[in-house]
Amino acid sequence: MCKAFDDLMKEERREGRKEGKRVGKREGKKEGKREEKFRIIRKMAKEGLEEGLICRITGCTKEELAAAGR
Repeated sequence: MCKAFDDLMKEERREGRKEGKRVGKREGKKEGKREEKFRIIRKMAKEGLEEGLICRITGCTKEELAAAGR
């Protein structure tokens, strides 16, 4: 019984690690996309585009525009 329990626990840990990696990749991609969007916003602002135009082109909000400038 103890061996069966140990095997079950090992399998659950393996599954937990796999799930953690999947979630980590998903979150990493989301953060990467956000950083890329901010990079583009900063570049557009540096080129002198108006805030309204930047928001329309990138689909960002005024809050995201302000956050990108930091």
